[in-house]
Amino acid sequence: CGATTGYDAKIDLRHVFFKGTNILGSTQGTKAELDQALYWMGQGKIKAAIDSVYSFEQAAEAHNKMLSGKGLFGKILLKPEGV
Repeated sequence: CGATTGYDAKIDLRHVFFKGTNILGSTQGTKAELDQALYWMGQGKIKAAIDSVYSFEQAAEAHNKMLSGKGLFGKILLKPEGV
């Protein structure tokens, strides 16, 4: 969802209100900023926040962890076999 998929986001706002969800918007930045960030990542100066890594066979477990929202910090990755 978001402006990259169009202007109309279909959401039941009651879910936002009842869960006390905060919505924070951001832009993706410029191409030059992306290039700089990728350069810094390649240099090891910045690192992605990774919570956990799962195999494709563990996709359901990873999905359940994401849905639980408990104790998460960073991305949940699915790693292809042999990588």
